[in-house]
Amino acid sequence: MKLYLLLLMLFFSIHYAGAQSVAINNSGSAVSDPKAMLEIKKTNYSKVKIRSTSFLDTAVLELSNRDANGLGTDFLFSQYGEKGLVISSRSDLPANERDSIMTITPKGAVSLNSLKGTNTHPVYANSSGELIRSPQTYIMNVGASAFQPTEGNNYANFIPADGNIMASFSAGSNAYAIAHVNLPDGATVISMKAYYVDNSSANITFRLSYANILLNGSTSMASITSTGSSGDMHQVIMSETTTISASKINNSWNAYYLRCGASPAWDGYNLRIKAVVITYTL
Repeated sequence: MKLYLLLLMLFFSIHYAGAQSVAINNSGSAVSDPKAMLEIKKTNYSKVKIRSTSFLDTAVLELSNRDANGLGTDFLFSQYGEKGLVISSRSDLPANERDSIMTITPKGAVSLNSLKGTNTHPVYANSSGELIRSPQTYIMNVGASAFQPTEGNNYANFIPADGNIMASFSAGSNAYAIAHVNLPDGATVISMKAYYVDNSSANITFRLSYANILLNGSTSMASITSTGSSGDMHQVIMSETTTISASKINNSWNAYYLRCGASPAWDGYNLRIKAVVITYTL
């Protein structure tokens, strides 16, 4: 009878006491995280923490090595809401603010922080076995209809895109036409092709440039100049350059544009702009 009473008292004691945090350490201090079901630690700076009851910031497994001032590094497996398992190196931040190394969703999808970007990218393994995002190649076509004369008094001499979608200036004009280029921020320009008509002793020059939004003047990135005469005012010629300076696009500080001129002067329909094609990776 006494044995039954003892067991009954023990049952009620466990039932009302509920789960308790357990700390295994060499300092005799209490657990640093009251929600940890098990914490193995040395003082407060080096510990292995198994399971927490906090749904919004659950540390499934945390490996930490910090000094008395709290400086050091962490590596932890955690979960944040419904996002699944998060592997991070920042246990000092709330789960929703961590820069995760890898996330495994409840459906089994894997997200790697090193592969994130603004678009879809192929992924390949390098010689070290690391997964790397492969840049994709894109093309921007700037047609003749995008070019406009740079000064107002050149509008009278400007020959806008004609029936063949080509633009020019009347013979003898010493003028320039420009076109805005809206390349994505972070893109890398790898080549520029110019399409034009050159049936003249004069030559046409295409230049890709950028202007810093806080400074005067501009900087050339790439240029193409025609040579000789095709002997046919209807033949479209293509010239290409892969020599690009300051090739990475920075839209925070720079405005990009194409500038087209002729030397010594324009020659009407014998010297015309057809298009400029810019190839870039992102």
